[in-house]
Amino acid sequence: MASNQFSAVAWRPVVEWANFSAGDQVAGEVAGEVAGEVTGEVTDQVTDQVTDQVTDQVTGEIMRLLGVMKSEMARIEIQTALGLKHLPHFRDTYLRPALEGGFIAQRTFTRNTMAQKFKDYYGDACADMLAERIGAVLPGFSRERFMETLVGQLEDKALSARLDLFAQALRNSLPGAYTQHITALHPLLGPELQTETGMFTQGWWLSPIACYVEKRATEDFTASLAFIRELTKRHTGEFAVRPLLAAFPAETMAVMRDWSLDENVHIRRLSSEGMRIRLPWAKKLTVALERFDDFKTILGNLKDDPSKFVQKSVGNNLNDLYKEAPEKAEEIIKEWERGGTLSTSAKWIVKHGRRNQPAVG
Repeated sequence: MASNQFSAVAWRPVVEWANFSAGDQVAGEVAGEVAGEVTGEVTDQVTDQVTDQVTDQVTGEIMRLLGVMKSEMARIEIQTALGLKHLPHFRDTYLRPALEGGFIAQRTFTRNTMAQKFKDYYGDACADMLAERIGAVLPGFSRERFMETLVGQLEDKALSARLDLFAQALRNSLPGAYTQHITALHPLLGPELQTETGMFTQGWWLSPIACYVEKRATEDFTASLAFIRELTKRHTGEFAVRPLLAAFPAETMAVMRDWSLDENVHIRRLSSEGMRIRLPWAKKLTVALERFDDFKTILGNLKDDPSKFVQKSVGNNLNDLYKEAPEKAEEIIKEWERGGTLSTSAKWIVKHGRRNQPAVG
């Protein structure tokens, strides 16, 4: 089962392979470490011994590998440079022996240690690791078609274009009908987040999957909502759910009313965040105005939520509503106030929702 601690791996040469053969330079470096302060005949003996040992370890495959590794590279970049298509052969014959022999080193990195620009997280290394994870849970997945769509095509693209290309690669490579393979992909998601945070630090790698579901969600209402519900426990489903709200507003809002009462904080937040009128990076959605009673019920269910994560979303919903229909925002707040003294959570939500409104008095 996939872990939500998704990471990409880069490989770097430990030694330079240019202009030497059969391990002489490696032997010299290792011998220097082993010999230490030993001098004279003993040093020569140690050097000869280490040279023999290192030379035995250096295969032609390792020499070829080091020959193409000029700097830190992703696995797919090395494999492509070598002209190798069969991943198990590459790993068993090239990568593993070189790693075990100490000729290369790996660096595992998560979002926090990767490139600073968010778009750069979704490059060839991400494609490689995502393909490996999908292949592990979904027989029939075409890794070759997936990688052909992506490798070398991402670098000059903005974030949204990169995710769109990932979604196209998934469409090209996932087997069978959407309903079947989206259901089969549930094990890919891995363990749920254990805290309110982590959707973009631990779950960032799921953005391509979320984008794919967003583009095809309306093909199967039930299967899509079931997947989005699980997705948001590891990443976020706030974008993927919006096409369903637009296409099936009554049915989707009914589900989101139930979600607003869920024990999982991420699902409760999704019930609010997904229906925001002006969700950042998303197309404007007016289901909150068209299904106002449902919208009001969902926010009412969440107004006393103890989670600041949820409170911020509810407050942002009110803030969006003030920009579109301020009288409706006031209607919601007045109704809450008529119900008695507002809780600490509700007071914070109201303040957050009114943050851009002129001060009264």
